[in-house]
Amino acid sequence: MNIKIELAGSFRAKTGVASVEIDISNRSGRLTVSGVLEDLEKLYGHKNLNIFKNGKLQKGILVYLKSPDGKSILVTDPHSTTVEPGYTVTLAHAMEGG
Repeated sequence: MNIKIELAGSFRAKTGVASVEIDISNRSGRLTVSGVLEDLEKLYGHKNLNIFKNGKLQKGILVYLKSPDGKSILVTDPHSTTVEPGYTVTLAHAMEGG
């Protein structure tokens, strides 16, 4: 599936860890998810995302929102998801199967 996600806030990779975090806790904004959803769960067992930042394709696959109370939400909605202060967005790399 091709989903473009525009992210606000800092973007940093964790060395040696297959994840990327975007810290947006200091602002209220939107995590915009737009594009066409395709069912790839038969191939990968989950929905895949293409992550873009400043027009560059990022390697993150799965997008999670973690709320201040510790709940994690997998973002698969093609509509805009409102991000409140205190939320952390995690882009987790999925294993590519053959």
